[in-house]
Amino acid sequence: MRDAIVSSIRQSLNSARALPHAHTPIPLHPDSDRETLIAQFATEWLALGGQFERVKNADAVRRAIDLLREKRAQRILVWEPDSLPVALAALPQALRGAGMILMDASIPSEAASRRARLAEIESADVGITGADGVIAQIGGVAVKSGPGRSRLASLIVPTHLIFVTRDQFYATLADWWPNVNAEPSNVTVIAGPSRTSDIERVLTLGVHGPKETIVVCVE
Repeated sequence: MRDAIVSSIRQSLNSARALPHAHTPIPLHPDSDRETLIAQFATEWLALGGQFERVKNADAVRRAIDLLREKRAQRILVWEPDSLPVALAALPQALRGAGMILMDASIPSEAASRRARLAEIESADVGITGADGVIAQIGGVAVKSGPGRSRLASLIVPTHLIFVTRDQFYATLADWWPNVNAEPSNVTVIAGPSRTSDIERVLTLGVHGPKETIVVCVE
């Protein structure tokens, strides 16, 4: 793990990528149509280094498999189907059918077992999650953790694949928050790949989290 982090930093220093310029958000109103919200989110998300695409319901599982194969992924952390868009209900079965390994994200309380499980989970290639809200103004995806919704699937993997639906797009975080059914223990707003920079503003991706974040809108 340490060697991988040091290697990532060295690669970024060699390429000397600068931090992206801040974008002035386009004013949006809560009654903005979905296409406007999706377009605004895509603009902000792409500017932050994320990837975005749209897929039809019937093609969602196939596209997930294709993306994983493109990444040569074998070990997958995936949320339970009831926390993913309905179109992905058959995803776990399809992943197994494609020869991929679905990893157990539960963490034992006993110290030795806990260390062993965490070491195993660190080998995951891709994390697949749903989302609870997509915030157009900031290019952010709100994710709540909980049973069947491992936080590690969005934090510890090199590639994070997020499936969302059209009705999850909101203009601002304030517009989305009233739709939260219960006070969550944890909400993470993801805005592109993990990034950090030094005092010289040299940007490094993937040091503290996923290096790639891909949002797929299922519709």
